[in-house]
Amino acid sequence: MTGLTVRAARPEDAEAMADAHVRGWQTTYRGLVPDATLDGFSVERRTAFWRDRLTAERATDPAETPARTWVVEEAGQVCGLATTGPVRDLPEGLAGAGEVFALYLTPEARGRGLGRALFGHAVDDLRARGMTPVVVWVFEGNPVGRRFYEAAGFRVDGARQPVDFGTVAIPEIRYRLG
Repeated sequence: MTGLTVRAARPEDAEAMADAHVRGWQTTYRGLVPDATLDGFSVERRTAFWRDRLTAERATDPAETPARTWVVEEAGQVCGLATTGPVRDLPEGLAGAGEVFALYLTPEARGRGLGRALFGHAVDDLRARGMTPVVVWVFEGNPVGRRFYEAAGFRVDGARQPVDFGTVAIPEIRYRLG
């Protein structure tokens, strides 16, 4: 794929990342997550969030804060992001595991291999740092996301958790590789 780059995110990427994050949620989860939640998302607030997070990531020794944020660019334009790090929950069997916390693309970037390249890079980085297995949580009612992770070799491992949106709790399931 010509013009495709996966690289570490920088604070100046924050606005493009926020756009991918907000519009990614609004298009992917419409009909699953309450409309009021999705409609309340703000590119401006998300830009501030990403700028602050990336500034902190760059100011911290990676050995002390092993979370990493990646972007995928096509023809110099940031089209998506992924965040990774040590697994957040430590149930039996996941000590030393890595997790892909987030993977979002702009709606226009979908279906062209950018997500696969970005996700593959994120997983490869976790594994290169010795974090195995690698896990990812996905809404149970998100068949497109589930097929994406299954095509990458991930399998449901039986763990479930609700994500509370105030008026509704939506179940997530955990996928694992390795």
